[in-house]
Amino acid sequence: MSYNTVVPSVNAQNHPLIQEFVALVNATAPDGVLSFADSQTRPFMKYWPNIIISEYLKSEDDFLCRFLGTALVENYGADHTGKLMSERGTKEVQEFLMQLNLDALKGEGPIYASGNVFWDSKAHKKWHQVRMGLKYGKTIDATLGFVVFE
Repeated sequence: MSYNTVVPSVNAQNHPLIQEFVALVNATAPDGVLSFADSQTRPFMKYWPNIIISEYLKSEDDFLCRFLGTALVENYGADHTGKLMSERGTKEVQEFLMQLNLDALKGEGPIYASGNVFWDSKAHKKWHQVRMGLKYGKTIDATLGFVVFE
């Protein structure tokens, strides 16, 4: 099964909400890498429903979902907070998400992606996102995704 994922995605890069979010990140973190503390400030509150934060666990070579916004929970039909990436979805989905997060972990700038919803019977629904590195401490040790749905 193909989920029609596109990376890099011009549609995601041109999405007004994603552009607005990236502009806020750039204004807050001039080096382009947001800290977790920054993501918890008032200017980011309006984006929380569409945010996913995943911490990289080096010992497991996996990502742990630390935060999944309410809009994502609603669209996914489940709250993945506290779950490893390897525990969610199909093998194809896990491979795509792992690569997307590993690329974002490099901190080389935002990664824009688009695709079809792959769960339940919602394959007609499209998503667009930007994924980027996030710092809990002084180094990039997590990723932050901002995801919107059509």
